[in-house]
Amino acid sequence: MPGMGGYTLVTSGSSKGQGPTEPGFINGGMLSGEDSPARCPVIVVVESMDATLERISGLGGAVVSPRASVGDMGVAARVTDPEGSVVGRWETARS
Repeated sequence: MPGMGGYTLVTSGSSKGQGPTEPGFINGGMLSGEDSPARCPVIVVVESMDATLERISGLGGAVVSPRASVGDMGVAARVTDPEGSVVGRWETARS
């Protein structure tokens, strides 16, 4: 993915640039192990990244990788829970 360092797109079927076209298809991406703060992929889809990051900080978690645009597809961030587990957050761009 241009400008995204070690980020690689991953799909298991046609996406036509708009996301999966059939149920069950995988459409996403991943960072290389050296570039990722997590050792396994974990993503939670959220309605509002800003509200989510504020709430996580207020509940004892922390932002590991701040909000970052992923092309025109949406925004991503990584956070830790109070026990230190890293979890990704994703907000899909509104059309």
